[in-house]
Amino acid sequence: MSTYNAKVYEQQGADTFVVDEGGTLSFNTTTTAVTFTVTSGKLIVANIPTADPHVAGALWANVGVLTISAG
Repeated sequence: MSTYNAKVYEQQGADTFVVDEGGTLSFNTTTTAVTFTVTSGKLIVANIPTADPHVAGALWANVGVLTISAG
């Protein structure tokens, strides 16, 4: 399940969501919700995994360092 507020919209004719300033986009998984927020021109990512998910291209926090899994 995905949720979004009015500052997030699907770009017309594309498979892309746009997050405007102050917008939040959350993706629920079986264990937690990963949230992307745009504030003061910065992208904030909350609740990403802290262990390598072993899925190529997946983001995770490696002791505070944003890391992309090799799979």
